Amino acid sequence: MTSLRAIRLWTCLFVAALLAGCGGPAPLYDRVGGFETMVHLGDSLIVDIGRDPVLRERFRGFSWRDIQRQRSANVAFVCAIAGGPCRYDGPDMAEIHRGMDITDAAFDRMIALFAAAARRASPDPVAADEFIARFAPLRAAIVARPGGQTTARTRD
Repeated sequence: MTSLRAIRLWTCLFVAALLAGCGGPAPLYDRVGGFETMVHLGDSLIVDIGRDPVLRERFRGFSWRDIQRQRSANVAFVCAIAGGPCRYDGPDMAEIHRGMDITDAAFDRMIALFAAAARRASPDPVAADEFIARFAPLRAAIVARPGGQTTARTRD
């Protein structure tokens, strides 16, 4: 009887180990490097925007406290987009960007900076590209259309 229990136990453990390995790919958040990557992106975007002659004009007049607050919001937002444990509690993208007259060119420029930072920070280039692609749908909420309105309300 004892040996039968041992066989059943080992069989269950073996099956459990097999099933654990069949869980599919790791979540995107983990594949792009987890929270460390999210923080790196928040820091990189602040630096990269400051170096960009076009985008930095949009942030002229921000205090250091404003920049730190923006960085924290960016980290929470990108973490949430990646499927991480962070919670973004800020306003939706349309609300934040309303009245800023953001053009397609400015949006593309920001995404290019973000993409470069994500590719530098992530240990997995395929995951970085998948992560970057999650930001494309935000264009409708961020880019201003004639009349100053965005075309959608998006919140993640």
